[in-house]
Amino acid sequence: MIQGYLDNPYHNLWHAVDTCQSTFYILHILDSQDKASPLFVNADFLNPMDRFVLILSCLGHDLGHPGLTNKLMSDTNSPLSILFNDQSILENYHLLNLTIILSHVDSLTAGSDLANIYAAKNKELAISIILATDMARHSQYVDLLRTRAEILDRKNANASGSDYSVPSSKHSSVSWLSSDSFEDKKLLCALIMKCSDISNTARPFKISERWAIHFSDEMSNQTKFECSLGLASLLTHDSNSNSNSTLNSNDGSCENQLVGRNEDCNTATNLSGLSSSQVVFYNTFSIPLFKAAGDLIPALSFMYKQSLFNCETWKNM
Repeated sequence: MIQGYLDNPYHNLWHAVDTCQSTFYILHILDSQDKASPLFVNADFLNPMDRFVLILSCLGHDLGHPGLTNKLMSDTNSPLSILFNDQSILENYHLLNLTIILSHVDSLTAGSDLANIYAAKNKELAISIILATDMARHSQYVDLLRTRAEILDRKNANASGSDYSVPSSKHSSVSWLSSDSFEDKKLLCALIMKCSDISNTARPFKISERWAIHFSDEMSNQTKFECSLGLASLLTHDSNSNSNSTLNSNDGSCENQLVGRNEDCNTATNLSGLSSSQVVFYNTFSIPLFKAAGDLIPALSFMYKQSLFNCETWKNM
């Protein structure tokens, strides 16, 4: 699996390790919750194999990433875009690579505790986890989490006889997860994966800033590649705002979040432009996700608070 990662500035082995570490930490937080607290999420909801599949999915969620965006793949009619019919192109490619690796593991571990690691249910779980990292679908997941919080508010209001518009921080012990629902299990794993995938925006600012620069360098490399093909850059540059003017959560161009560069295909990072585009990304993607996650799992609210702090720091740069 290690050999499956390319030497990209951002989408490399260390991003996979970073995502994996964040997921392990979130699982640890779930295990350490006060069982008497509001919105306690029973850690046993995810059994050991579920957790193993989640960790493996994190480690392999960007296998073979070429350092290019889904939008470029689609707009240039690349072989991968044809293979996956322009649907979550890179995510399906990563999933294919992981499936090949795990199929070999299955053949080597027959009769052991790791046998059938990629059995039907485990494979379905891994698919849902990795496809959740397609940022073009980000708003759908956030909306789903918000809907769950609203439903939970109403359930708690009905139970207490009060107005259901109370803030989510007032939730009682009524769970938003059904113990016998595999769909709920997939949703919780997707939530953890998505928070971990962009957890660099919720880490201490100096660490977050380094990741942002790495991503900007990777997008600058894509700009150079586009220039070598004689293409106008798909990472549209707004000379007035020094930010990415095509940031859109519905078409996949949100991957172009950290563009801070010159327009002549140079790779030098423009920290002024980087700060502007970071603020857009935080307000559009990070903060809404971490807010929704914290409303359902208060133990994760630290990610929301740190992302707010980081966003304000970027604004003041």
